[in-house]
Amino acid sequence: MAGANTYGNRQDDAFELSGNDRQSPAGKQSGGEPPYPVPENEEQRIQALDTYHIMDTAEEKDFDELTQLASVICGTPIALVTFIDRDRQWMKSHHGTTLTQTPREYAFCTHAIADPANVMVVPDATLDMRFRSNPLVTGETNISFYAGVPLVNQDGFALGSLCVIDHVARDLHPQQVNALVTLARQVVDKLELRRKSERLEQVNIELASSLDALNTANLKLQEMDIRKDEFLGMVSHELKTPITSLKASLQLMEISSGQTNNELQPLLVRKSLRSTEKINELVDDLLTMHRFGEKQLRMGMSHFNIYRLLQDCASEKPAGKAITTRVEGEQDLSVFADEHRIEQVVSNLLGNAMKYANQSDEIVLTVKRSGTMIRVSVRDQGPGIPAEHIPYLFDRYWRADHMGSTYSGLGLGLYICSEIISRHNGRIGVESEAGQGAEFWFELPA
Repeated sequence: MAGANTYGNRQDDAFELSGNDRQSPAGKQSGGEPPYPVPENEEQRIQALDTYHIMDTAEEKDFDELTQLASVICGTPIALVTFIDRDRQWMKSHHGTTLTQTPREYAFCTHAIADPANVMVVPDATLDMRFRSNPLVTGETNISFYAGVPLVNQDGFALGSLCVIDHVARDLHPQQVNALVTLARQVVDKLELRRKSERLEQVNIELASSLDALNTANLKLQEMDIRKDEFLGMVSHELKTPITSLKASLQLMEISSGQTNNELQPLLVRKSLRSTEKINELVDDLLTMHRFGEKQLRMGMSHFNIYRLLQDCASEKPAGKAITTRVEGEQDLSVFADEHRIEQVVSNLLGNAMKYANQSDEIVLTVKRSGTMIRVSVRDQGPGIPAEHIPYLFDRYWRADHMGSTYSGLGLGLYICSEIISRHNGRIGVESEAGQGAEFWFELPA
């Protein structure tokens, strides 16, 4: 961003739209003019926004964490990630308010995206001719202070904004503005990753459905090259997001290191640790996949109690998760396997259940003997898995756009699980119906 534009103390001078700002297909005033500034490239901007398939999707933890951090850094009760389409402002994340959308003509962010190179700051909306009669200022929302960073994609289109809002007049110091810009870049990175993920999913589906129709080895290699390129692009974005977050947190800790009683410091430390853990998980998955390909993954076989292993995995629930985990079944069953790798499988299945079925009250882990095999299952009470997704769940690189939300990851977790179980001469699978939860299971020789 080139800088911060500050507007306020405009009791006497009327704010007039420029000629370029007055070109709008929607929200006409009495003279046929729009009541808000509109970018010159509005049609192309709307088309660019549509390619992300972001509007009206479910809430996502990654975006919510960024608005929470923006709120803490700027000391405001409200922080939003908003997107502007033809007629409305829609909020992907709305920390501190239950409001999820407004008419475009009322949205402060509509003005922010009209100047994508700058941060828009309104110290006191009641003194600003553009906003002092706005229902969001005069009504229950009681907006007084606003600061918004346009979310500009890699093609230069301002899709919306990351903004902070307060009910009292105030301002931001330069470090807070810089931090807000850094967080806005993370929002854009997350959007780009979403788009790449959807593209990779489509390539996987097309590849799976067309393999039988491919007649030459050359065409098969072309399809594999496409999938490899898409995967590498997704890897770079997946790694970039936590690295950027880690860098921003460290910069903010450096800025605030001299302050006493700094409430921001513990939050930044926790966020830094989460980012580091995420990077380690991604790198571990890539290394494991490489070892599979090079046939270098060695198994350290031993006898161990599988029930006790499930208890250990269930007790390591991520912080902040309200879901309860319960282990049931036969407590004296032992298996001869690589304990570390089996723990990896169980932890992955349990983590997926907590991520994709986060509205479950309980997740149940079960172990029992099934003929000559020992069967372990992880059952949730979530929304279930669409039938058309089930055949692809254990494919390499495949990630589901699940219930309108694209989750982070490389699409390697279930693939790695299936490879580990296969190398133990076992089986792995899933049983699910839409709306009835899901049960992932695997079997090992007894």
